[in-house]
Amino acid sequence: MVRKNKPSMSSASNISLAHPDRSRSNGKTLLDLASEREASPRVPPSPNSFASIQKSITAPPPPQSTSDTLLTTLLHAITLSALHMTLSLLVAHQYAQTPPSRENIIALLSETVFRTLPALVLLVFPLHTRTANRFPWLRQVLFFLAGVAAGAHLLWVGNKGAYLAVMRRTPGVATIAVWCVMESSWDWAGVGIALVGFWAWWNGLSAF
Repeated sequence: MVRKNKPSMSSASNISLAHPDRSRSNGKTLLDLASEREASPRVPPSPNSFASIQKSITAPPPPQSTSDTLLTTLLHAITLSALHMTLSLLVAHQYAQTPPSRENIIALLSETVFRTLPALVLLVFPLHTRTANRFPWLRQVLFFLAGVAAGAHLLWVGNKGAYLAVMRRTPGVATIAVWCVMESSWDWAGVGIALVGFWAWWNGLSAF
């Protein structure tokens, strides 16, 4: 068996038992650091720092690249094409006694893919380029006017037009109106919707 060597009593008795010397400080305490920080003069931030911070916050986002613009255009166009097809189905179902047949669904899908989607791509892409983003206020005015005109025409056709006019115009006009509201800021969109509602009330038109 391996025996462990125990420390002898003589070596343990050689260790002096005494308290540490607290008369000398090894460094500054937290209280000393806090007192020095309170006593030091505070330098107010310069106006240039405020200007730089405000400039960094209000700076416009960097311009999108061509690939980003194409991706955004496709996203908007596909979403609006799906909305257009859904509205076409709802309008056809409103005036038809039977649900659309399989042939009509295929024709509607073909029209959406080969006509509606390319038309929306050509309509959305110019308003998302770098040149268009340089004039955000002009874009807002354009979307505001187009949205108000589309909303007013939509309510007019829905109340005064024949069923053939409703079936042909409602999906496209409603898609344009939704797109204009989606592209507009909240204040511009709210003013446009309120203006269309006031115009409908003034002319005795109903939204339903």
